[in-house]
This record gives sequence, structure tokens and C-alpha cells, in this order.
Amino acid sequence: MLKHTLLKLSIFIFVYLPSFGQTKQCDTIQPIEAIYYSSLTILPAGHRELSEKLKLPSIENNTDSFSLRLWTSSMLGYELSILGKNKEKWEGHKYRYRDVSTLKEIDLKPKVSISNLIDSLKMIDFEKLISQNKIENFRDDVDDGITYTLEIWVNNSVKILQYHSPESFADKEFNNRLFLRIIKILDRYFL
Repeated sequence: MLKHTLLKLSIFIFVYLPSFGQTKQCDTIQPIEAIYYSSLTILPAGHRELSEKLKLPSIENNTDSFSLRLWTSSMLGYELSILGKNKEKWEGHKYRYRDVSTLKEIDLKPKVSISNLIDSLKMIDFEKLISQNKIENFRDDVDDGITYTLEIWVNNSVKILQYHSPESFADKEFNNRLFLRIIKILDRYFL
């Protein structure tokens, strides 16, 4: 009995104790610590340094119709995929990094044309989609996985959506399913 109690106690300390007083940001969804990146855009604080290094304009200044940035984080590192118009021409860029000093642009090998990508994205009603932490009665019980932050400019407004491992919840919940569909659409281009 004592051995069983000590095992439970050691598991409790191992699993729960690191979160007490923790100041380092985790790769799992947390309430978004927001910074005002421009007059219209609010981003998680962890993305500001990279935005500044890449000299990214605020997303609402990037194009007049539609633009997006997908920030991806996992225990293996981070990626940023950017889609927008530059002088009436659609462009896509992808960056991979562990920290800002290791930033590397990735050559894209798209499976679809950029016009097909844009057409697929225009069929999605982004206005109705909400962040995962706003889903009523939703509980994220996945310890690891990928966290996605989608920054999008559509219909003259900025929307920021954040999801953690949507593939784990897509079969049970509509918003996770729709967000996963967006990720799969983007993956066809940003491979």
C-alpha cells in the first residue's frame, strides 16, 4: 500500500509539479498573451520577434482582399506559412526555425496551383469559425501535438484562430473538423 501511494505521489510530482510557477511558454494552447502588433492585429507574443526579423507588414496592410499566416509549433520546432498578394501576384512563403537565429526559408513543392488554393480557401466561411478555446464545453486532453495559430485578413477584418491538435477532435466537433480541413488545404500548397 505504501509503495502504491509513493508511486502515485511521484507521478503527481512528475506530471503536475513542473506547471507550478512555470514561466516558460509551452507549445500547448494557453490563453493567448496578446501584443498589439498593429492597430488592427493581435498576435501571440511569441510571434512578434520573428515578424520583426522578417519585416512582415501587419497582415491588413499585406493585401486588399485576402491574406493569411499560419504559425505552427511543436516540440520539433516552428513553421510559418504566408499567403498574400504582392503587386497583384499571389505568393506563398514558408519558413522553418527552432528560434529566430535558425530561420530558414523552405522551397515549396506545391501539389496544387496557387489559384486552386485561393479558390479552396474562399469557399470557407472564416467569419463563423471560432478559436478552439472558445468552443463551448471543449476540453483539450492531448498532452503533445501541434499548435496552430492562423492569422487571416478577410472581408476587411483580421481574425486570429488558435487550435491544438485539431485532428484529435475533428471526428467529434465541427470547428476542429473545419480547422483541420483548412490545414489540409494549406498543406497541399505549403509542403
